[in-house]
Amino acid sequence: MNEQLEVAILNNIGSTLQFIKNQQWKVSHYTLLIYGAIIAIQRHFDFEGENVALIGLAFIVFIASFIINQKLNKSLDDHRRYTTKIYEGNKDQIESYGIPINQTLDIDIISLILFCIATIGFVITVLIVVTHS
Repeated sequence: MNEQLEVAILNNIGSTLQFIKNQQWKVSHYTLLIYGAIIAIQRHFDFEGENVALIGLAFIVFIASFIINQKLNKSLDDHRRYTTKIYEGNKDQIESYGIPINQTLDIDIISLILFCIATIGFVITVLIVVTHS
């Protein structure tokens, strides 16, 4: 493969990886924002024990954020595989520049943290909705 083409592909993959990571954080931010809105709605309006709908909405938001982050994670894995293939095909040349070839973890720590954020946010939202009814 042409060296300029390889550099262009790696730049594209790097930009895509950065974009996907930003999207994962945005999903978590919006998830927490919606949880906050659910709590604000519950406190502003008197639901008189009709909190099942709010808890159901919080659960739907939790599931949606989980599914979206899983799809983004799959896309990350695909792009990481592309990068690894390019690195492996040019290993000697890359190592001659002193660039280490990093191996990625099987478990993406950031994804785990984002899942924990969504889970804790869901639990806190449910607890607040239930205890303030």
